Order: sequence, then C-alpha cells, then structure tokens
Amino acid sequence: MLAELLRAGLVAKSYVLPKRVRDRKALLCYHISFVQARTRVKNCVNALLDKHEIRVSFMDIFGDRRRKMVLGFGFRKL
Repeated sequence: MLAELLRAGLVAKSYVLPKRVRDRKALLCYHISFVQARTRVKNCVNALLDKHEIRVSFMDIFGDRRRKMVLGFGFRKL
C-alpha cells in the first residue's frame, strides 16, 4: 500500500539529517533539559529560604562562597 502511494506521488519525501547534526541536536536537547533542571532547583532553594524566612543580603546565592554559606544553614537531607 505504501509503495502504491509513493508511486502515485502522494507521499512526501523525507529528509534525514546527517548523523553529526542529529548528535548535536541531541546534545543541545540534553543541555536545555539540564539548564531547566538547574533553574528548578534554584527556584526550590529560593522558595525554601523564603519559607523559613531566611533573608540574604545578596542577589546570587549560588556563587561559590554563597553556596557554602547556604549549605551551612543546616537543612536536613531529603
């Protein structure tokens, strides 16, 4: 049946990207998903700090020094 549709010109030709391009697209998708996961975690940390009324006087709590300070707050492990 597919062969008949192809002979009649009713099936569009498909284009398959080269393997190198497919691999790069897959890598980009992984990168995007990791960035989104990192953002979700940062938002959860900020929400926890707000919930426990922990105020910080700086904007980025995820720098090296700030991260060590936040880890020192003594949150219990999940």
